[in-house]
Amino acid sequence: MRPSLPTLPLEWKLAALVVIVVVFSGVVAGYFASQTLTLEINGIIGDRLLGVARMIADRGEVRRAFKLQHPEDQLQPLTEMWMSQSGVDLIVIFDMNGVRYAHPNPELIGQLFTGGDEAQALQGQEYISQAVGISGPSLRAFVPVYDDDHKQVGVVVVGMWMWHLGNEVRDILVDAGVVSLVGLVVGILGAGLVAYNIKASIFGLEPAQIRALLEERMAIIQSIREGVIAVDKNSRVALVNKEAERLTGIDQDAVGQPVGKVLPNTLLPEVVATGRHDYDQEQVLMGRVILTNRVPIVVEGKVVGAVATFRDLSEIRELASELTGVKQLAETLRAQAHEFVNRLHTVSGLIQLNRHEDALEYISTVTRNHEEIVDFVTRRIHDPALAGLMLGKISVANERGISLTVDPDSYVPVRDSRLSRVDLVTVVGNLIENAFDAASPVPEESRNVWVSLYCSEKEMLIEVEDTGVGIEDSSRPRLFERGYTTKAGSKGIGLSLVMTEVNRVGGNIQVESKPGTGTRFTIHLPRAGSQERV
Repeated sequence: MRPSLPTLPLEWKLAALVVIVVVFSGVVAGYFASQTLTLEINGIIGDRLLGVARMIADRGEVRRAFKLQHPEDQLQPLTEMWMSQSGVDLIVIFDMNGVRYAHPNPELIGQLFTGGDEAQALQGQEYISQAVGISGPSLRAFVPVYDDDHKQVGVVVVGMWMWHLGNEVRDILVDAGVVSLVGLVVGILGAGLVAYNIKASIFGLEPAQIRALLEERMAIIQSIREGVIAVDKNSRVALVNKEAERLTGIDQDAVGQPVGKVLPNTLLPEVVATGRHDYDQEQVLMGRVILTNRVPIVVEGKVVGAVATFRDLSEIRELASELTGVKQLAETLRAQAHEFVNRLHTVSGLIQLNRHEDALEYISTVTRNHEEIVDFVTRRIHDPALAGLMLGKISVANERGISLTVDPDSYVPVRDSRLSRVDLVTVVGNLIENAFDAASPVPEESRNVWVSLYCSEKEMLIEVEDTGVGIEDSSRPRLFERGYTTKAGSKGIGLSLVMTEVNRVGGNIQVESKPGTGTRFTIHLPRAGSQERV
């Protein structure tokens, strides 16, 4: 059932958004445009007025008029003609005493010039000024008039009324407003068209309805007693319900990641690739026997993903998965895969940029560094499982921003201790992982972990030291107790397993730690060829 929620339709929301954006942008742009246009127009008109004033001041009849007894008789008719020809609003000519000889209002001829901005012109300067004269506010250009002996005899003022300039700015803004209005109409129509297409692609539902449907779907899926994991056509995790989290140990952070990284042994990518169903397959997952069904998700005849549903057939203990050490090995392989993918992306980018020499140099550098690490580990640690673990932990440390140092004097032959290969990996892996967790909270530059693996004739020595947070005195008595942990999300099994395995073969563990200064674990294990009895 599709829910009906009281809310604005999608097309109304998009139209309102367009209106708000266009109106707001128009107001802001109009304000700044008016300011800019005013300055630009004032500058252009000012230059024009200055040119007209210079032309008038340079005319011979103007200079000669100042020698007449009544200059106004000659200058007034000329200024009226020039005003008509040039299209300016104001031409005023006055002498060095400020007495007007020409003015648009003939009644003001013979009176003193007003405005208060003529002093510089009387001193022989040219300039543009904005002031309020006897006829109102205006923008005007002042140019001095010189006689034939280059002696200043007066000033020419050419101006435009400010309201006239404002009309020009307003006309431009009106044109811009019309364009904005057209844009607003087009935007509203476009928003409606986009909203229609969007709604058509989502079956006519509104966003609020889609949200309600998704919430209902998630509530239903989360309430299912079976684990559900869905992947998209690229085999990336699209959905994980709570039961799947409990059965597999993954969480919502896995959504969006390749399913092969979070579940290394999953067959979901094969289901996506082949489109084949896989029903009632029994398998062991994290120590639990589960029954799994895997089916492809088909839309319009095309496989767009796959979903696996599984249920727990036995509530056996989780100890089996921890004893095998698969969890740690999977983590190291994931880190190595992640590091390898990053390097491939770098090489791919350099090749696409035609930086072939840089690509070769990068490959050479990475290969050389990797070979040095691999050569050192394999030369000093002959046990392949333990060497593989150390290489993986180096990758994990790089990913977590931790400096992992392997003692250069480390040496482990193929037959190292009475522990089996899997058990030895579990012990060393848990100690290193515990050191990583202890070092992670400190600043990155102080995250250091040292590992030493050395075999003498009678025993194998394992030392793992970190510069982490250390162990509180109150935690030391319960440090190896199964189920006890100070880390969120941890089950408190790692160190318990270490103690169990060490005790089983007759070894011993020493712990040195102070809060805030780091921790060092030292383990002595009897060699496989020694005569000591367990």
